[in-house]
Amino acid sequence: MVEVFGLLQDKLAFIRRFYNSAAKTFESDLRNIEMHVEPYDTFDPEDGEPPFLSQWLDDKESLNLLGKACLCLVAAQVNRLCYDEPVMVTNVVATITALEAQAAASLFLSDNLGDRFLASSPKLDVAANVWRVPILLAYPIIGPVGQTGEILVNETSEEIISYTPLEEMKATARRLYEENRDAIEAAFLRARNP
Repeated sequence: MVEVFGLLQDKLAFIRRFYNSAAKTFESDLRNIEMHVEPYDTFDPEDGEPPFLSQWLDDKESLNLLGKACLCLVAAQVNRLCYDEPVMVTNVVATITALEAQAAASLFLSDNLGDRFLASSPKLDVAANVWRVPILLAYPIIGPVGQTGEILVNETSEEIISYTPLEEMKATARRLYEENRDAIEAAFLRARNP
């Protein structure tokens, strides 16, 4: 039983590290916008709306989404402990869940790409012993607009095995943005002027 709780503590520690790492950017931007720290220190008072409102709303929504995703990961781990794990654990080869693979890919994205890149629902590739995690370009108000690449996560650990080159994902994201520019900008305008 002690070993089972040790496994749970390891998973919860990973989720905590993932949240703290991913949240830093959003929290920093929110704080800098609210305190008018450069580059958020210039604005037009005649505009009639708070400066950088759309980015502030976007960062706030992203932080909320991150928190909800981490709560789902915690719930999945507790559920796994209660229903899937045997009470006596001896020499078990750990296999990660789809949510753990998705979290590992999300952490990789937060460390290497902007906040518009989203790790989507993984698919287990049994033959290759990996989780295939599609990477999407997404916006908080309109959601995903298309796939930019893929990350492969080891099926027995959170190790990133391979990924679409970062520059290739960025180029695909720029192309997807240009293809969907009108819809993206219209959604943000509607959000600013409800």
